[in-house]
Amino acid sequence: MAEVRIKTPDGNNYVGLATANLSGDVTITLPKASLDLSTAGTDGQFLKTDGAGTLSFASTGYTTLADNVTVSGSEYIKTGIPSTAKNVILAWNDLSSAVASTIYIYYGTSSGIDTGNNYFTSTTWIGGGTTSQDSYINKIAIRNTDGDAGYLHFGFMSLWRLGSSNNWVFDCTNGTSGYTGSDARIHRSTGRWVGPGALDRLKIEFTAQNFDDGEVSIHYI
Repeated sequence: MAEVRIKTPDGNNYVGLATANLSGDVTITLPKASLDLSTAGTDGQFLKTDGAGTLSFASTGYTTLADNVTVSGSEYIKTGIPSTAKNVILAWNDLSSAVASTIYIYYGTSSGIDTGNNYFTSTTWIGGGTTSQDSYINKIAIRNTDGDAGYLHFGFMSLWRLGSSNNWVFDCTNGTSGYTGSDARIHRSTGRWVGPGALDRLKIEFTAQNFDDGEVSIHYI
């Protein structure tokens, strides 16, 4: 057994790093650190290995990619989801458009938003004494039968990656305020996405309409 000893500044004690016998060389690459604490990780982080000997500082829990971002224009696209992500949460609050429209959600890779037939999804909306069901293969639809600035949509979507593949399953719930009584709307969508590459981005839009209000948040782990 080999041991490396690091002495304390006063020379009275040491910290020892020891290994068992190995069949080959092992190199451990430590993350960059200096007297500048901004490069030595942040409070609460831990050392994470990539399985190949390189260590890095990482955080526990979810990482926030978008935090209550106000949306405008015809669509909102956010990139930056890492290929190592296992679970992604997309949440929205008070989304509205000026006229009747449907909320669509798309996934994408580093090559762009995927509009191919890689989605397998079913959508149900309930309200006003009516239940309706639809299915889509090139997008995810959050059904909406009416729309103006008084109808505000809120909800979330959770995506889970299956193993190390580019296959994701998702579940989505959307509610709508501004309706009253039997006109209250509940929308549910569930399905999977067989990605042509690693998930890198999300897109949310109103069909052929602009957002006139609302916020979006994205978190991943």
